Amino acid sequence: MVVCRNSLISRAFTLIELLVVIAIIAVLAAILFPVFAQAKASAQSATCLSNMRQLGTAFSVYLGDSDGVYAAPYGNRYPNSAWVLSGNSPLVGTTSPPCPNANDTTDICNVADPTRGSLWPYTMSEKIYKCPTEDSGLDHSSGNPVSTLNQRITTTMNGNFATEKIPLNDGGIGTLAISESVITFPSATFMLVDEDVTSRNDGKFVPSTGETDVFGTQHHNGGNLVNADTSGKWYSALSFKFKSPMWTKFIPTRLVP
Repeated sequence: MVVCRNSLISRAFTLIELLVVIAIIAVLAAILFPVFAQAKASAQSATCLSNMRQLGTAFSVYLGDSDGVYAAPYGNRYPNSAWVLSGNSPLVGTTSPPCPNANDTTDICNVADPTRGSLWPYTMSEKIYKCPTEDSGLDHSSGNPVSTLNQRITTTMNGNFATEKIPLNDGGIGTLAISESVITFPSATFMLVDEDVTSRNDGKFVPSTGETDVFGTQHHNGGNLVNADTSGKWYSALSFKFKSPMWTKFIPTRLVP
């Protein structure tokens, strides 16, 4: 039997063929990498929304133990009822990430301590106070660089959930939270906000200012919000433009849903 010698020799790739293969791989990578990045971002947004809903559920349990009164959105003057202890409270001290000045009320790296807030016994997990998405920017107050990495919370509470102001023994003014009965439409009243990294300096979001507290848009140019009934969803940055109709959903006692 005669065997052809050439059939036993493997044919090597030419340089042009190798370049073609590399080019095809590069094109596929260019197509797939953005898809993978988008899938990762979608997963992070979904995790963030899930975390915020867990916080909403904790609020529901808290209401049952507090005669229907919410935890306060902030606690720099009335810390015993604050859902998270505001970063500018002297009671936080060294429990927050290191700051140039631990008593600086505008230093955004000193933003809120969830473990010392009134909601903590109902959550017991610091992870659910924070979205997995990493973002950064400049602090609106000081102009200093700030990153999610040095912030303990990314979710903040509607500042309109505080109503009464009471005088304190030291001459300051304390705040109390609203009652559950005040909220006319819980399924259409924003309670928790995915606030922008550049404006987080305490545990509250003040919708009346617009330029000071900024809606977070780190999830596909949008962010998550959770209502008083613990329902929630993603909203685009465009729909959340300051003074748009969506801002009325921050008012617990409005007349229409």
